[in-house]
Amino acid sequence: MTEDELYRASTQYRLWSFTPRALASLRAGTHALAAEKVAAARTSKRDDVSRPSREGNGVDSNGAEGGRDASGRVAKAADDGEVECLTLAEAQQLVDFYCSKAIELCNYLKWPATVKATALQYLRRFYLSASPLTYPPSTIIKPTIFLANKTENHNLSLDEYAVKAKATRDQILAPEFIVSQGLRFTFDVRHPLRGLPGAYMELMSLADGTAEVLAGVGKTAKELQQELMALPDGTGPANGAPAAEKAADVLSLKRRIHTAYIAANKTLETTALLTDVYFLYTPSQIMFAALLLADTPLTTFYLTTKIPPASPLPSKIRAAVESCARILRAAPVIVSQAEASRLKAKLERCRDQDKLDLVGLNRALKRDGREEGVVTESVAKRRKLEREMSAREGEELFGPEIGRQA
Repeated sequence: MTEDELYRASTQYRLWSFTPRALASLRAGTHALAAEKVAAARTSKRDDVSRPSREGNGVDSNGAEGGRDASGRVAKAADDGEVECLTLAEAQQLVDFYCSKAIELCNYLKWPATVKATALQYLRRFYLSASPLTYPPSTIIKPTIFLANKTENHNLSLDEYAVKAKATRDQILAPEFIVSQGLRFTFDVRHPLRGLPGAYMELMSLADGTAEVLAGVGKTAKELQQELMALPDGTGPANGAPAAEKAADVLSLKRRIHTAYIAANKTLETTALLTDVYFLYTPSQIMFAALLLADTPLTTFYLTTKIPPASPLPSKIRAAVESCARILRAAPVIVSQAEASRLKAKLERCRDQDKLDLVGLNRALKRDGREEGVVTESVAKRRKLEREMSAREGEELFGPEIGRQA
């Protein structure tokens, strides 16, 4: 099985790869459904407030007669008018803002780049099927980062993380199942960061003249080394990196490769995580796009060593890599703290009221929630019977516990 076939069998390709149009349509549909639910809930609330009670004498549910309050004024709904919801663009701006905050938190925790990248992809994947109107990013960001900490086997304990993230255990654990559902229980993320060191080592081998050359390339390792040294200067800085200079010897060529590697790595650890490239391109295309931004002549030459000249693929691959590079070059504009505060205040006026307390909702799903006052006695009894039946079935299959044997 080829690497391409392996990737196409992954959940990242099957469930989380889109065309630009399909991605935009998915986000628009998710936002529209959430906005409709919020609007319907507010309409229902206004009707409940303004509807006179049918119990007699025109007394409404607040004790006022004929829809009037105690002072004789006409009672109004909780809202004097329609509350303006976040637009789709504003909702995405808020998600992008919290994605940037997630990077800051991971950097503060000094977590590996793969953990940070996984956390960012979990956030962006979650908000394809969920809306900030339903689950504000402020309540989702810390649980999502902790989930990435576990799936990437970084293993920072919950108590340690809660202290460092300034959150309670319940605030971190309560939304975890909701996030997992939004991720469709697919936790594997294929990162371009993992392929970049391999490209770096191959470029270094080319610089040494010791690289293994593909049969269809038709050149020796020494010939490729000479062509590599004759490359023109790089095309300007990427992420603040200095422009590459034409190599005078092997040592300067290696410095050029190292400079491109550092710049590409910075792009993959920042800009790539704040854009949609993970949804639109393969990890290798994203990696090459980051290298292309860092040093165009070097990356273009490197691509020619990986694909035989007679193949029809080079033009297609180059087009995909350049398209990805354009997205990375036009890095997203993250709103200011003041603008984010305005959006959060607007969100508080139009968010889903049924999801205000995720900790309380989580308690409602726990076993025997009757003592919390969140489930009825009959539901608690049914759950207890289901657990007992499951335990009996386990004993029938595997036998009783050792300590319980007669």
